[in-house]
Amino acid sequence: MNPDFTLTPSPVLAVDGIVFMAFLLASTYVVWWALGIVRWDKLLFDPTGPQARWLRFILALIGGFWIALCLLLYLAAAQLLHLLA
Repeated sequence: MNPDFTLTPSPVLAVDGIVFMAFLLASTYVVWWALGIVRWDKLLFDPTGPQARWLRFILALIGGFWIALCLLLYLAAAQLLHLLA
């Protein structure tokens, strides 16, 4: 290993991580809210049971992740627009 190579924490990486976590939490909440309108009694035998709640939670996490990822990619692309000028 190269002894000159050190991994130092960067404030930019810390801010990016905080922004991603905020986007993930917000978008997961939005997806959870949007899944509230789904008629779970048509899809599941026990729509109020713990398995149905876990299914809704997992679907909200997956949807929230994808929405947060799209928002962050849009934000990154918007920040790179100044390179075109």
